[in-house]
Amino acid sequence: MNSLEKALKYEFKNAEILKKALTHSSFSKEEGIPRWECNERLEFLGDSVLGLIVTQELYERMLTEKEGKLAKLKSEIVRAESLEIVANDLNLGRHLILGRGEEMCGGRRKKNILADALEAVIGGIFLDGGYQVTRKIVLKLFEQCIDDAFMGKLDTNYKSALQEIMHKRNVRNLKYTIVKEEGKSHNKVFYAAVFARSTVIGEGAGKSKKEAENNAAKAALKKIDD
Repeated sequence: MNSLEKALKYEFKNAEILKKALTHSSFSKEEGIPRWECNERLEFLGDSVLGLIVTQELYERMLTEKEGKLAKLKSEIVRAESLEIVANDLNLGRHLILGRGEEMCGGRRKKNILADALEAVIGGIFLDGGYQVTRKIVLKLFEQCIDDAFMGKLDTNYKSALQEIMHKRNVRNLKYTIVKEEGKSHNKVFYAAVFARSTVIGEGAGKSKKEAENNAAKAALKKIDD
């Protein structure tokens, strides 16, 4: 049992699944290995498995919360920043199988590579051990992230939460527009609006365009909850 399996508290029955979960596309490209032998397909699977586990946990723990609050908390827990924290706790970077170019560019420390690899590992555990085993492991790994989300200690990505809800309602394309700027260059305030099907569903302000858009999404979520 290797050190990563010890950290996961799970020993793979099929070691090839774990190897594939750790193999970045840069390696398969440089070595001329078929693309499906890297971790992208397992990442796709693991993303859905992680989302389901977190969604089930929120649904069962928050019996009176509305959809908007549940979606907001889920987006906080499964975002790349949270996955990076868990990946670093597992020391996942040292186990990655990278191409030489990506290795030289510091790929073992890149947020997106770590997040994607963690999702691939979760997908691998699901294939190797089933849903209940995976759920137990994921809830343990993300215990701190989940608790922090409940206590409001994680920065909230309202845009992702709004996108998820609107997608379920068959609204595919949200549009964010900066409608106004005020103040001097060193102290500007931006005002944003978010549109769905040409209708303004939320407005917000912030010290940056990103913050203004996020606050517009927050306002839209509040309307949905109300």
